[in-house]
Amino acid sequence: MGGSKGATLGKANPFRYRGYYYDEESGLYYLHSRYYDPVTGRFINADGYVSNGNGVIGCNMFAYCENNPVNRVDYAGCSSGALRGLGSLAVWGAMAAAVAGLGPLAIVGSGIIALGITVASLINDSDLDDDLDDDLDDDDISDQIDWGKADYNHVLKGSKGTREFHGPGWQKFGIDPNGGHDSWVKLVPILQSVLDSGNKISERGIQNGNGARIIEYAKVFADKGIQVIVKVWERDGTYRFSDAYNRPLGG
Repeated sequence: MGGSKGATLGKANPFRYRGYYYDEESGLYYLHSRYYDPVTGRFINADGYVSNGNGVIGCNMFAYCENNPVNRVDYAGCSSGALRGLGSLAVWGAMAAAVAGLGPLAIVGSGIIALGITVASLINDSDLDDDLDDDLDDDDISDQIDWGKADYNHVLKGSKGTREFHGPGWQKFGIDPNGGHDSWVKLVPILQSVLDSGNKISERGIQNGNGARIIEYAKVFADKGIQVIVKVWERDGTYRFSDAYNRPLGG
């Protein structure tokens, strides 16, 4: 950030382009799984997936937002999605100003600026409209899933190597990871909201899976400092819950 506010507002607010966390020391943006270099427009390390299933550009493991940074966003650093809704960046801008303690005018101003950027990116872009339509088609995934068949203790407590943050993460939602079925009932609406209003962050086919694929959705809960990821299996338009976990923002 330059101009008269470059040395004050710019440094006090670490959440900048797309709401990503900007690291002053390195000049890179932290996207939770890897770092993005705004100078080169590329990630500095390779994606964990060899391909995201989106043709030739999807095989470039260093590309950011499939070379479409104006209309796409990548909050998790592993797969991009179309910008969803006019208020998404406005919320991020306001949240960033609030975190920085910049006062109500800065909060409102950040929201207005971010909203303006989002509106501009949505105007006259048929490809983006198509992507948004595709995302809206997925909005009923949560209704198709039989949540009663999930291994909820695995989700609540976390698998080996993830327990140190899995349980504490759910506790931020007021959910006891050792509460069994009662806790699962409280967690399901959160997981449903991830599928209904979150971002698709990855999609890959399953080897010898007879056309099956596994899809990951993510949603940031800024007030909890948590990102929740939900995995589902899909085959012939039928969805089945696979797994869910959480991770701290910036962690």
